[in-house]
Amino acid sequence: MASRTNPQTIRFGNSHILFDANQLANPDDHFFNIHWLKLHSTLQSTGSGRGESWFIELDSPEQPVRQWVLRHYLRGGMVARLNRDLYLAWQAEHSRAWKEWRLLHYMYTLDLPVPRPIAARAVWPAGRVCGLHRTDILLERIPQCSNLSSLLQQQALSETLWHHIGQCLKTFHLHDIYHADLNANNILIDAQQKIYLIDFDKCRITGDAQLKAGNLPRLHRSLLKLQGLHSPYYFTEQDWQFLLAGYNDSKS
Repeated sequence: MASRTNPQTIRFGNSHILFDANQLANPDDHFFNIHWLKLHSTLQSTGSGRGESWFIELDSPEQPVRQWVLRHYLRGGMVARLNRDLYLAWQAEHSRAWKEWRLLHYMYTLDLPVPRPIAARAVWPAGRVCGLHRTDILLERIPQCSNLSSLLQQQALSETLWHHIGQCLKTFHLHDIYHADLNANNILIDAQQKIYLIDFDKCRITGDAQLKAGNLPRLHRSLLKLQGLHSPYYFTEQDWQFLLAGYNDSKS
């Protein structure tokens, strides 16, 4: 079972933070401040993921080393040319980071293989009257893992592992979790070959079977697209059939 969590909220001026008090005893804005983190932690860009993401290793006399991932939400598409990271909402609960944190917390308490959420922040630079805010999320880093796409650039995967990936995806669907951006970069595999899903921005709980079923074709398209971009890329249609077998063999 997942260890006990303790969601709490705190406010510092125009900044609203949602956090797990069992993991972050003294939340503060500086945990979301890249300039502060560069001075007080080891900081490394993840080089992937939606938004601007960083690996953080933070050490202090009071606590053991903490390894986190910090993601700052960024706009995409044409809008990003005019607006890099401002979103519209008057309540912190409606911010993308808080929504993702709440969903991750729910999944974590169900023992689903997701990163443990540490904290989420929504901050209104000009005050909440205008509604424009920036938002960030802080997650526990999954140790010794690689994303599926990176692994496929290095080696072929076993039938058993493809089967387990399919089983993992089915587990989320059985809990009515819809992943809005299921692709090969959002599937992580650790040193023990445990599979995790990441990046639950815009994801939600839904009983819509057709919507959830759309996750699989989306993942298939992702694998084929990446196969066209990288050589070698150890993915075959037989691998896909192994994944589908794992998905369909899981309890419905």
